[in-house]
Amino acid sequence: MNGPHKSGTFKSDCLPSELAWETQFLKRGRTYTVTKWFVDADNDAHAVGEEWTFIASMFSRFDDELTLCVRFATCEEWTIPLLWNTDSQADVIENFSGYVCEVSSRV
Repeated sequence: MNGPHKSGTFKSDCLPSELAWETQFLKRGRTYTVTKWFVDADNDAHAVGEEWTFIASMFSRFDDELTLCVRFATCEEWTIPLLWNTDSQADVIENFSGYVCEVSSRV
């Protein structure tokens, strides 16, 4: 994870339009909680119960890196890098709804 950045650093209207991956798993401006522990590309753990508001995502084809821009309750913004290869976070990226869920949709 990279940050913290002050609130407003990653304005969704300044970032690329929604990626196909993003529209499948997340909605900008909605709050999510981690439901299955995972480690990101910076080797930072994301434990069950971690909550953040999704701002936007970015993808680097050069690095095969998906970066999530999120805001925590403290209003600090962070980026969560995920590498799209089998040795890293491919399972997290391809099965993201198995790792997080929208807070309002919890049962």
